[in-house]
Amino acid sequence: QFTDAVDSVTIVVTTDIPCHLYCRLTSTEPQIHTASTLRRGVAFMSELKFCFVSYEDNEQTEAGDTLIHTWVKPAWGFCVTKWCYFWGLVGGLVSPSTSPFFKFHNDYIAPPPVEVVRKVAAWTDDFTRSYVPASWWSLNSPSFAAGFNTLDIKGQGSAARFLNITIPAGKIIVSAYLILTAEGAYNNDTVNTRLRAEKKINPLTFSTPGDFDARAWTTAYINWDAIAHWALNVEYTSPNIKTLIQEVIGLPGWVNGNPIVILWDDFQQRSSQADAKIRAGYSYDGSWTKAPELRITYQP
Repeated sequence: QFTDAVDSVTIVVTTDIPCHLYCRLTSTEPQIHTASTLRRGVAFMSELKFCFVSYEDNEQTEAGDTLIHTWVKPAWGFCVTKWCYFWGLVGGLVSPSTSPFFKFHNDYIAPPPVEVVRKVAAWTDDFTRSYVPASWWSLNSPSFAAGFNTLDIKGQGSAARFLNITIPAGKIIVSAYLILTAEGAYNNDTVNTRLRAEKKINPLTFSTPGDFDARAWTTAYINWDAIAHWALNVEYTSPNIKTLIQEVIGLPGWVNGNPIVILWDDFQQRSSQADAKIRAGYSYDGSWTKAPELRITYQP
């Protein structure tokens, strides 16, 4: 029995005696050839030879001799055909018997990705921060900004918490984007920023600088560099941050519906070191209808 899914093909074989099987699998269609055989001194082209090449042997999942034999293989591409046969051991000895050839054509069509769209929904769910030359922070700034702001706020960053991320654990993230609506016109170059996510399965809302500074961020990060000029009230989309979301929902204990925090910053001070080398969208305080948005698609 062959069963296909989004990311795998499961093969199950049942036998009438306990044995330990191997699935010999190939992408090359087996060929049948005739060979000469002598019968009473006369040659007949009646001997059949089966040519099975470029194969891989796959041991069953179960240990020991069993009646049910299972293999789970990474899915081969849509509309791709593979062939296999089975051979095995009985009591540790190679059986002289093998199965016939089997053919499986993968015609599984994955369902369309599911989209999850969330906006910042409370004034304590976005936070802006700078460390250089002195500590500065705000829970009620009208701007959600990153870059070099002023000589007093050099490496600025902002974080947003998005509630009710309805993605079950183990799902494959197809795409993820941070969407910001410009709260001003920004025409100065060069602005280089970085995107990360909080490495926690249930991050809390923001409160103080100490709370913010104690947070751990994902190993993965995505640079959003040389950001183009922004015009007032126009939406701008980050690079794809699916690796950040994948890392978070892959954490042990992730639960469907937990929140996710995204950090957008220039804490590394990679932007041009001069006033107004910055980009800023609306925060929740600036406009709750234009607050930061997280847009994720995943494979169901």
